[in-house]
Amino acid sequence: MWRKATGTGNTGWKVVDGDTGARDVESLLVNGWTRRSYGIYLGRVGSRVTLDAYLGLTTVTDSIMLTLPVGFHPSGWRYGTVTRTGSNGTTAALVNFNGLLYVPYYAAIGGSGAFLHVDYETSDPWPTTLPGAPG
Repeated sequence: MWRKATGTGNTGWKVVDGDTGARDVESLLVNGWTRRSYGIYLGRVGSRVTLDAYLGLTTVTDSIMLTLPVGFHPSGWRYGTVTRTGSNGTTAALVNFNGLLYVPYYAAIGGSGAFLHVDYETSDPWPTTLPGAPG
């Protein structure tokens, strides 16, 4: 749902209530991070952002996993969880206000995959284009 926030004509509209649906953003992965079994899903409902992934870990070279597009940044540091396949332990993932998602490099050691879940509120304006492909 859109509402007219400023101006006249066809400019100045703002999303009041929206849902991007799940977007497969595998193309945003960097530094050797890969998906496993299914995509890397990012979505936004209203101001709530969720990222879920089943990650491959065999070629990871750095803790920065991806940079979130504008419209999906948190207003500060936010935490998520990473659970390594075959392990009962979890570790924290961090996403910062610039949209960089950090997964601790040691999460990639000694496993072939990991589940990632991050969710948080954003104050970003609604994205002008949706990232990735429909999930």
